[in-house]
Amino acid sequence: MQRRIFIALGLAGLAALSGCETTGSIDRHAAPETLKGAGWVLFSVTHERDMTAIARRAGNVTLFVDMRDLDRQQDLQRAFSTQLATLSPVIESSFDDLWGRVFVRELPPGRYAFTQWTVFQNYVYFTRSYSPQPAPPPLTFEVQAGSVTYLGNLHGHLNWTRNALGVDMLSSAEVTVRHEADRDLAAIFKSYPQLRGKVDVKPLPAMRWASPD
Repeated sequence: MQRRIFIALGLAGLAALSGCETTGSIDRHAAPETLKGAGWVLFSVTHERDMTAIARRAGNVTLFVDMRDLDRQQDLQRAFSTQLATLSPVIESSFDDLWGRVFVRELPPGRYAFTQWTVFQNYVYFTRSYSPQPAPPPLTFEVQAGSVTYLGNLHGHLNWTRNALGVDMLSSAEVTVRHEADRDLAAIFKSYPQLRGKVDVKPLPAMRWASPD
């Protein structure tokens, strides 16, 4: 069963929530050859963008993904599909046909996991969020020193309903793990051209990432 949370929070609140998250990406001028005792992981977080209706364009939706360092028992910075630009109300996306961002993160060697996801939608006077309960099985991966590894795409599928006024509203969501190496790496290479030919593509298993049946 999915959990629904309704909070009295306006647009400013969503901006603050998004603004406190960062990509955690490494310096764009760094080179893999400089890695010492760390590895780089590459992945993307996206959600649907339906251009047939204003509400379903989902610019006010964000998919947040929690990450954890299993060896050190520490939570890491969340990854996310959208974020308001720092100096303008423009919503940033790495892709034209959906909302999403690519990530290049440097991590020390060890075991890690994506542990939970939350789809957050902001309305003018309130917000909604959806998380699978209980939490889905963790998506685990390992980082080795000197490695540059593509992990895959975490994608949010959005389901819609209409309220009494006929306005489209998010009714539920689900997340799948997808293999989008060609698309994601093309976006990553725009910012990190030095990674061309140096990425080991080892995506997580393609699957629906949901609570255990």
